[in-house]
Amino acid sequence: MSEYIDQKRKTLEMIFKTAISTDSRIVEKIKNMIAQGATKKEILNRFEDIMSEQYDKLFSTMSVYKAKELKAIGVDIDKSKTKAYLLNRFIKNTSEGFPHYEKIPHPQIIVDHYQEQLEKILTDKTTLSGVKKINEELEELGERRIAGTILNTEQQRINRQYEREIVAEEIQTELYLYEGPIIETSREFCRVHVGQVKTENGWNSLDNGAGHPGPIMEYAGGWNCQHMLMAITQDMRDRYEEEGII
Repeated sequence: MSEYIDQKRKTLEMIFKTAISTDSRIVEKIKNMIAQGATKKEILNRFEDIMSEQYDKLFSTMSVYKAKELKAIGVDIDKSKTKAYLLNRFIKNTSEGFPHYEKIPHPQIIVDHYQEQLEKILTDKTTLSGVKKINEELEELGERRIAGTILNTEQQRINRQYEREIVAEEIQTELYLYEGPIIETSREFCRVHVGQVKTENGWNSLDNGAGHPGPIMEYAGGWNCQHMLMAITQDMRDRYEEEGII
């Protein structure tokens, strides 16, 4: 049974590493376009496509990881259907906005923010000193990890929604285990609740104390949280307890 948890953790880690490196990949793509002689207008027009490519790559990878998770407990699921679910869930989340907390940025803010910053940074100067200055400012922009933080938070949210809407339905359960590693930056809420099992209502009745009052079932510990509300049956719970996993 530990293989199932191990695979869940691999998914959480993959989402975090992929998302948090988004800014550096964006910056590299822009720098390459500059090196190839792209104009400011061409870069700004291309930026939204660059972001879409990042989302598509992450959803493709997530669909593979989700299939591996379920295979660990003997459930086969079509990766293409999983990717379709993830994309549709993202579209639905985006169109609904974030009613739980008006300050949670819409993913479009990533695009808007970068385009606004690029308007300031990019110039039509092609001198070596001009390009060097632009590259330095782009690096500084990338180090803020604005896209990575929002992308990770929202993709982890979709990962948890998949758990509730697909996995829980597949294994017929209403129980969720708060699962994931405890690291140096783990919040107190996560340290206290890792290993605990509750129903959806039980988890959503709690406050994570992170100034992020979206439901725990979707946002767990808050911004950048790498923990999972993992669907488990009572039988799985009993075995995990016997094996000392929880």
